[in-house]
This record gives sequence, structure tokens and C-alpha cells, in this order.
Amino acid sequence: MFPANKTGIFSLTSKIAPIAGRPSFETRGKRLRRWISSLCQRLPSPSAVQLYPFSQALQFSVLWFGCGTVIFAIAFFLSVVLGGEYTAPVICFILLFLHTAIALWRPLKPYRINIFWTMGGVGMMHWGPQNTLVLSPLPWMRLLIIALIAFAIIAMAARISQQQDF
Repeated sequence: MFPANKTGIFSLTSKIAPIAGRPSFETRGKRLRRWISSLCQRLPSPSAVQLYPFSQALQFSVLWFGCGTVIFAIAFFLSVVLGGEYTAPVICFILLFLHTAIALWRPLKPYRINIFWTMGGVGMMHWGPQNTLVLSPLPWMRLLIIALIAFAIIAMAARISQQQDF
């Protein structure tokens, strides 16, 4: 029994891959995850008697998706380079804390290299008229640099995995 339509099992670990000749759901899945994250931010707001504009939810989902790519890339790279089932997640978790500690170090603090500040929109939000939260434009250059770093890390991991003998 196949787990989903137009997909087939390609390993014993229940991973799913597109069947040859059929469209991949990866791009639609990424878009769907972005929309779901923005809706998950917006839907509970009426229950808290707060209104969270859909445009701000989309901006935050772009920030989270953009910064999350580099976290995924590092985790993927570590899973290719390191052996063991739990080594890569543990090292990635330690690297996240180490990154925050280094970014909060006094000589580096003015450069705002903390990825969590970018994800949270620190420095982008201010209060406008009628006490509404207004966001500045997205930091597209910073997101582009993050995407290029993530692409380079994934390319290195792909290159290393091509040379490995399974």
C-alpha cells in the first residue's frame, strides 16, 4: 500500500520519493507550509480578542521560512558528515545555542548576526497610528545572503554524499 498518491517507497525507512515521470510535490508542499504557518499565526488571534493582519502573518512566515533554510541546511550537512543516528541532531542543537551565545557577545552584538533576531523581526516592528503594529519592509538582502549560505551548505553536503559509498 502506497502512503500517498503518485508516490512510491524507495527505502526501508519509510521515506517517500516521487515516481519517475510524475510531478514532485516539493514546491507545492513548501508553499503550503508557508500558508499554513501564516494561517496558524492568524487563526487564534480572534480568541485572544486581538486582530493579527494577514499581511504581517505572511511577512513573518517569509522570515521564518528564509531563516529556517539555513538551520535545515546545517542539520542536513551534519547528517551527511557525521555518523550515528543522534549525533547530527545533538550537534545541531548545540550549534544553535553556541550561535546565540556568540551573537550576544559584546564585540559582535552591533553587527546583528543573530539569526533569531531576523526570524523574529527585531528592529522591523514599530507602533503606528491607532496603536497598530507596523512592520518595516522585509530585509531582502539579509534573506538573500542567508539563502545563499544555505544553498552553499546543501551543495557541499550533496557533493560529499556523492563521494560516499553506501
